[in-house]
Amino acid sequence: MDNTGEDFTTLAINIGLAVATFLLNSGFDRRAILLGEECSVLLNNGNLSNKSPVSKLLHQSILDLKRKVASKLLLLCQDSANNFHKGYLNLILARILRVQNNLVEAKKFYEEAENIMKASGNAKEEAECYSELGTLFDSLSQYDKAQKYQEKALGINIAIGDQNGEAISYENLGTLSLSLGQYDKAREYLEKALAIKKDAGDRDGEATNYGNLDQWKSSNGCIRVVMSRNGMIIHGTKVMMKKVRFHPIRQVVYLTEIHPYVEVEEKMNPWVSPT
Repeated sequence: MDNTGEDFTTLAINIGLAVATFLLNSGFDRRAILLGEECSVLLNNGNLSNKSPVSKLLHQSILDLKRKVASKLLLLCQDSANNFHKGYLNLILARILRVQNNLVEAKKFYEEAENIMKASGNAKEEAECYSELGTLFDSLSQYDKAQKYQEKALGINIAIGDQNGEAISYENLGTLSLSLGQYDKAREYLEKALAIKKDAGDRDGEATNYGNLDQWKSSNGCIRVVMSRNGMIIHGTKVMMKKVRFHPIRQVVYLTEIHPYVEVEEKMNPWVSPT
């Protein structure tokens, strides 16, 4: 197997990162940032597999460079009157640290960013901080805090009319409620998120929320019943399939009574003659 392309990409990124670090240490911050971005583009579009150890190592090196750049810029603007820049740099650092799985440090920068954005009246960015803090606490299994921050984000997004932010908040609250077994709340939140994405014509957002709703249905033990002229065909979880495999009609009636979230689709099978 010819690895020439992979070797060239690896060499080019390593040289780029070394030069970018030199530029950063020499005070050429903007050039360091631009070169770092070029390295990131080359990694994403080059010949390296995303799952290869070399690719993962280079990705971490690029993140380290970005963290150094953001840390230096934050230090330089400490005496600046521009609070937005300070808040945003804290937010960037929080995101980088989170990707690096340094969640404790990420939390500190998120909270600092949130305090600055709130004090400076940047409501949209304040909501972003709350939303990302919520998902961070969710990943730490601190669900009460996760819900509190998601609800704060939702309130701000509704108040400022940020529909995309509102949909994200509903989606986050829906998946959180799903993990907590609060299925009625989960369905309400996810359907609201889906409605907003539909109105906005966001097809990717629609697809994501349809996937979340499918997860909700599965968590509820929901089964899909397709009716044809030769009887019923059941689609659903393996547990449900086992229950209805041998006596579909009798078991479907039973399951419908104890599971209110059963979908019934009438579908005439053209390959089956009428009885």
